[in-house]
Amino acid sequence: MFRYVHTTSNLNFDPLERTFLDQYIDNYLYSLISGLQQTSFGFDTLNKICNRHIVPFYNSLKSNQKLFIDSGGYSIIVGDVSPRNLTKFIECYCYFLENYKNYYDNIFSLDIPIFLKYPDKNNVKFISQQNHISISKSKKILDKNKDLYDKFVFVWQFKLLKQYKIWCDLYDTYFNGEKQLRNFGIGGMVGLRGVTNINFSPFIALMYKCLNIVIENDLKDKSIIHMLGVYGLHDRFIMIFLNRLFNEYYLKDLKPSVDITYDTINYSVSGYMRVRNLDNVFYENNNYQVKPIINFSDNEIENIIENDKVREAILEDLHNLKQGKPIKRTHLFAVINVIKQLILDKIMEEIVYKDNLYEWFISCDNYNKFKGKARSILSSYENKYPFIFQNRTNKNLLNFQYIFAFHNWFKNERDNKQRLETMIQKFIKHINFPFDIEE
Repeated sequence: MFRYVHTTSNLNFDPLERTFLDQYIDNYLYSLISGLQQTSFGFDTLNKICNRHIVPFYNSLKSNQKLFIDSGGYSIIVGDVSPRNLTKFIECYCYFLENYKNYYDNIFSLDIPIFLKYPDKNNVKFISQQNHISISKSKKILDKNKDLYDKFVFVWQFKLLKQYKIWCDLYDTYFNGEKQLRNFGIGGMVGLRGVTNINFSPFIALMYKCLNIVIENDLKDKSIIHMLGVYGLHDRFIMIFLNRLFNEYYLKDLKPSVDITYDTINYSVSGYMRVRNLDNVFYENNNYQVKPIINFSDNEIENIIENDKVREAILEDLHNLKQGKPIKRTHLFAVINVIKQLILDKIMEEIVYKDNLYEWFISCDNYNKFKGKARSILSSYENKYPFIFQNRTNKNLLNFQYIFAFHNWFKNERDNKQRLETMIQKFIKHINFPFDIEE
């Protein structure tokens, strides 16, 4: 299953916004930083945010909904948390991991890949030391509370070779051969494309590494491979494709299965920024099309919004928009952009699971044979779904070129682990992140 996880900075939703979101959202993500960003933070500030927001929100979830918890480590990366407070931050994270285990469904490991504001800390020794402390303390809690292994998500950092090697050492030290760890995240991708100008999806190599771990450990239930902070359309298209390839081809005759999941704050933020120029997808004349939300008829709005009160609020503000008046409920319009993106995901899933691109991929024994027909298929998508595929054929083909290399490894050389590591490291070099950490 391919799933979106909705990132929110506030679990104390406006009731209408929560009603609107719940119509579409099954998975929420909330960061612990809300209880750890104070000048003087500790168990008291963390308990306050948990009891005021996390616990009641978790208790209000429907049976099909899940709450993911982010460690808040991004605030360490950008310098909002000083290195001198790292020990206390790690202790607070571990305190939550153990003491609030009944109030989340999944929790990401506390990873500290870089210190943007404190360059003297950007060395292999310090970064490795702090992450060993974080993971070793987390591992002790997991071993005391075995059920937590089903919730814990080990996050890989990878965009620098030295960084990747630190995380390989962390995994090998604490989890190698650990058949209870089943969930993995791929981090470090927020803003990565803007810094590097890469056209391919940076998570491809690590997805194959995570898949190989799932298979080697012979995990019998579903695992998660989660992408943190991605939202590009060609990223999502290839994630959907890999979700099918992993489950229907690589794992078809094996016990494990995987959910490919992702999160982003982009949908909500861009919705707020474009509130007066939002568009959405509608189905007409046997095809999907896009038009400004201000031009939607009442019936079309009803198809998007089931709840009467939410629909009335949206229609009132649409009337205000048409009259050039202020909008009263900007947050509801931001949700419309979230809905649009989920509809685009649905369309891409329909394509991947109903069209013949997947079948053509698995029938080809080399990329060059695949490329010619794939270009024709992708060009047809551009014509039929320009709002998804326009000007993205070359990006999609580049993704498929990388996937083909790992696909051939999986089919022909999977026993050769060193070959996989060589391919991953070569892939990381192609990312060419314009910064490095000291030895």
